[in-house]
Amino acid sequence: MISPDKIVSYPLRHEESGSLHIFGHAKDATNVVIMCPGYPDDQTVFYPLAQRLSALGMLVGIVCLPGYDRTLRHDLWSFHEIVDGLREAIQVLRQDVKPELKLFGIFHDWGCLVGTMYANRAVAIEDRKELIPDRLILLDVLLSPRGARRPSLSRKTLYQGMVFVLYQFPLAVAFWLYRYISKTLACAVLSLTGRIIPSLLLHHPTDLKHLEERQALQAPQLAYPYYHAWKSLFTLQTKEFAYCYLPKDLTSMPVLFLHGQHKKIPLHVQQGEDALNQENEKGNRSKVVAIPNGGHWFYLSDLDECWGHIQAFLQ
Repeated sequence: MISPDKIVSYPLRHEESGSLHIFGHAKDATNVVIMCPGYPDDQTVFYPLAQRLSALGMLVGIVCLPGYDRTLRHDLWSFHEIVDGLREAIQVLRQDVKPELKLFGIFHDWGCLVGTMYANRAVAIEDRKELIPDRLILLDVLLSPRGARRPSLSRKTLYQGMVFVLYQFPLAVAFWLYRYISKTLACAVLSLTGRIIPSLLLHHPTDLKHLEERQALQAPQLAYPYYHAWKSLFTLQTKEFAYCYLPKDLTSMPVLFLHGQHKKIPLHVQQGEDALNQENEKGNRSKVVAIPNGGHWFYLSDLDECWGHIQAFLQ
């Protein structure tokens, strides 16, 4: 069984602390990696990748979205708070390493949103150099460039939009019911969602098995990212998702985007993929890779192939 070298805490708001799972040793580190998965995962989902990264001499820290390791009392974390927490975790991870070591970020699902927002904000506010990621690896979720035009309507985009509504909106409603009305009603809505997600979104056996093992559909409190997304849409409060776009300067902060080819519906926008492909054609490190037969959790089902691309990108 894989286990981290140590687990330390880092400060979050509401007088609570998050858990940072660390692989490797600061005194021998060659570079630093921060990792964050998304819904509904805790830190353990990244253990296999973290073990391989630490074997290369890197100091690796893994966090998860607040509460996803079932340790925190508060259940209405905003994305600003999560991004602030990620910064605190990086400071804790880097406190005993040389400041000149590079920082890499690896993120999955909602973690891609958090990691990208953090990187863009760090650049915008001119944060300390050691807190600005040198490269990003985004798994399965990719944002569009800032100011990109909306894609033209087609049968494909309409279908994808319908799927997003059918699986995301019930999750948002489930959290609202859990938070303000009734946990029983929330679980009933999640039960319905449990029928929708496999039929419309997930297709790979690893995905279905992983979702079942995580028992996410029994934990409506984990659905708060979807609640924030839909609340922002309905109230036009876009400040919640400031800095939510593909990094502008892909020369100084290249992005490797890996996604599973076996999924029914992709969770990335074509404008983002086009931007990375254009940079790659110019000789930039940025790259898009589709993992053959990969699903949403392709880095679990196809670890060896995924690892080859990650290792090459970070060298």
